[in-house]
Amino acid sequence: MIRSSVPTLVFLLTLALIGVSGCIASETNPSLTITGEIIYNDLEGGFFGITTQEGDNYLPIDLPDEFKKEGLLVTITGIIDPDVMTIQMWGQPLRIQSIEITEEPSEIKKGWYEGENPDFNPDRDLVMTKLLLESSTALQQKLEIMNEGVKNTAAELKGTNLQNSNLTPYLKNLIEMYPEIFEVAVLNRAGIITEVYPESYKASIGADTGGQELISELIKYPVPGMSRYIETLEGEKAVNIVYPLFSSSNSLTGYLSILFHPDELVKNSMEVPFNDYQFTIQVIQPDGTSLGYKGENDTNISVPSKSPPTRVISGCGLIDFTSGTGDQEISNPDNTSKMTYWTTISLHNIPWRVLVISG
Repeated sequence: MIRSSVPTLVFLLTLALIGVSGCIASETNPSLTITGEIIYNDLEGGFFGITTQEGDNYLPIDLPDEFKKEGLLVTITGIIDPDVMTIQMWGQPLRIQSIEITEEPSEIKKGWYEGENPDFNPDRDLVMTKLLLESSTALQQKLEIMNEGVKNTAAELKGTNLQNSNLTPYLKNLIEMYPEIFEVAVLNRAGIITEVYPESYKASIGADTGGQELISELIKYPVPGMSRYIETLEGEKAVNIVYPLFSSSNSLTGYLSILFHPDELVKNSMEVPFNDYQFTIQVIQPDGTSLGYKGENDTNISVPSKSPPTRVISGCGLIDFTSGTGDQEISNPDNTSKMTYWTTISLHNIPWRVLVISG
């Protein structure tokens, strides 16, 4: 009898500790309320996450089955629990306290195909559908090819002494292979720039990038990543791709970082036909920041400009183009709507929206 009571006592103590840790988590981490979109990610066997319009990612713990619906807009109150260990390595773990539907996917995706648009033109819309498929596929491939080049260079640098070796040939090769890349750098484990190419950026050596969102995350979790549209240390606008670097024994030694202009990537990957109909292709972040533009009046958009925010991961419908700020506004001055098809591509869980706009 005495021996059998010991496992019972251990079990009860374990339950008590779990309860106490839950109380500590709730006391040290205040509740927050977010509104975001349910997305499905096929990494690590597949899981559902939440992305806010600002681009923040949350990994809900024990998301109820009725809310596992991609494109669903929800409002959640919960507690971020940084102590939760997950295999996804995506988003911030969020313990749900309450959740409610803000908008159904079917309500978001209502559009011309439900008979709401009297300007429906089957010939034009067929061309738009084809153009959307071709342009989004081309941009995704271009982005992945460039990412593969960074990945391969990081693999070539494995086991290299980052302090004493000549790294210039590796960095120079990336810029020569991909014209969209304008700066390549090597960072140490703390995010300090130790080497950079081309020579015109040598003044950046010694600068601390650890405060940037992507670098800060990679210092905690050293996995490949891509940033949103950022302002670089030199004051340029760019997107950052970073890969961790390792020693021969697989110890982290630093990071390989590239900066590229997304608007050049858009231009170099897309073709826009101008036959009976005229179209514009615009690529934006979920928050509406313009990343690139391809159209009849092709313009170099190198600074963020606000275009209409979209909340739909994929679909088609009407988007109001009445707002915009920046040097190159893509807006509709007569305050009318344009028929627009859009879809989403992504790299390292960072989404880009590709929009095909008629007229």
